[in-house]
Amino acid sequence: METRERRTVLILADISGYTKYMVATQTEAVHGQAAITFLIETILAEVDIPLTLHAIEGDALFLSASHPGDDAAWQKVL
Repeated sequence: METRERRTVLILADISGYTKYMVATQTEAVHGQAAITFLIETILAEVDIPLTLHAIEGDALFLSASHPGDDAAWQKVL
């Protein structure tokens, strides 16, 4: 297999304090899950091409974008 070098932006969007918030009390856990779901859905609504969603793990999203081949377009990606 041929290997190629590509400029790529990796984004790991993680909601700070999620675990502490979820384990604080049972009531917060129920409300916390609804809040986290809302936050993740809001983030995903803003994800647009050229970003690609690779995974959602708990309270984190993993996205990436690769160089489109044109430096001016790359600046827009960044």
